[in-house]
Amino acid sequence: MEKNKLKEILNTLSLKEKIAQTVQLNGDLFTDSGVMPTGPLKDLGLPDNFDIHQVGSIYNVNDPEKLRMIQEQAINKSSHGIPLLFMSDIIYGFRTIFPLPLAQAGSYDFDLIQKAAEITAKESYLSGIHCVFSPMLDVVRDPRWGRVMESPGEDVYTGKEFAKSVVTGYQGQVKDYVSENHVAACIKHFAAYGAPEAGREYSTVDMSNQRLFNEYLPTYQAAIEAHALLVMTAFNVLNGIPSTGNKWLNRDILREKFNLSGLLVSDHSATEELQAHGFTANQEESAKASIEAGVDFDMMTSVYVNGLEPLILSGKVDEALLDEAVWRILKLKNKLGLFENPFRGLDQENTGEFLTAEAKETAVELVEKSCVLLKNKENALPLSAQQKIAVIGPYGKS
Repeated sequence: MEKNKLKEILNTLSLKEKIAQTVQLNGDLFTDSGVMPTGPLKDLGLPDNFDIHQVGSIYNVNDPEKLRMIQEQAINKSSHGIPLLFMSDIIYGFRTIFPLPLAQAGSYDFDLIQKAAEITAKESYLSGIHCVFSPMLDVVRDPRWGRVMESPGEDVYTGKEFAKSVVTGYQGQVKDYVSENHVAACIKHFAAYGAPEAGREYSTVDMSNQRLFNEYLPTYQAAIEAHALLVMTAFNVLNGIPSTGNKWLNRDILREKFNLSGLLVSDHSATEELQAHGFTANQEESAKASIEAGVDFDMMTSVYVNGLEPLILSGKVDEALLDEAVWRILKLKNKLGLFENPFRGLDQENTGEFLTAEAKETAVELVEKSCVLLKNKENALPLSAQQKIAVIGPYGKS
């Protein structure tokens, strides 16, 4: 779609419709009848009159038939027929499963890693997915952290090369549009999510700018230079400020210094958790902090729905910030060709592109190259019948 026509769509949206575009919901909330269950509606804190068909995106539905149904509902029941953006947590393969990212990075075969990402992208595309929540590019140096295996590890150079390979594999050579058999990459978690104190998930990250810029930010920057189209915020506090509400981190560094032109999406409920951090007192303050920090998509909360309208109407938040977010959302949908074909990938006949022989061979080769061989020092193995070994821990009797 031409830029001026896209602008026309933006200009015709009401305030409520623009806010709805910034909302991302779990696809399980959509039913065959198109009516959202009242329980989840209330649990999320969404107003009774909120129209879920106006939202901008859904995530974690991998069933092509359900995606088609949801897209049809959105187009037919929303005021302007704006297609939904479908995202999913696809980390190291969709139908063809590859080694964990930590193992892939250890292979140092970045061409093969890119090929694996291309296969994942094609399988995702043919299932109707538009964007994948990966790669995770958090440098991690504490093995106690529970998500080590999702990262490329502790080495900055390896992380940068891994980032470029995966993003390019997913997206292809992005120009005006993301081509067929490719999907948009969403890098995560910005920033320094892999450096919590004592390896405790969601815990405080406190480090100098020297270390932050030299060791923890380069992997994200490499992905953005490879034209990654989305970035996800981190849950953690960074030097006293939660990442999702950190204007310096997300606007000054991510957008101005690293030149991100694409979307910034909150991690699941991260806007809501600004209150848990003690950074904000209520939903209005959380919405203000997040939109001013440049967060475009509010994932699975009612913070933007309940907070932005009163803020804008009272003049506490400039509506231009909301327009900026919605414009980026519409541009991504356009870059994926959804206005011309909202059933991108779904209307293409699958002629056996899942789990192909080539895909399996690539997976096996990547497994072989990511294996670590240990030396059987002094012929310690195999154990003789007379030897004993102590198995200690909670799985000792498993």
